[in-house]
Amino acid sequence: MPRLYNHRMRPELTDDQRRALEESHGCVLGASYVLMSKDVFRQTMGIAGEEDLAASLEAIRDAMQDLEAGRTIPLEEAKARLDAKYGVQS
Repeated sequence: MPRLYNHRMRPELTDDQRRALEESHGCVLGASYVLMSKDVFRQTMGIAGEEDLAASLEAIRDAMQDLEAGRTIPLEEAKARLDAKYGVQS
């Protein structure tokens, strides 16, 4: 798995990436990536404040670390757990 982004890295968008975001209303779907503006991410996730944004990004980082460490479960098991917890039929 590729090296994960961390808080010390400060990548900058290229002019092409910035223009693509502007022309696509903040969301670009590539062959192997999604590039999304902060505003679109917030709207998509229903995030209002900075505290919620920070918590959401931390949860994503945690999930990526779990993936990298192999801490995953099969989809069917995940569905069963969600069904048991929320009483939802999948």
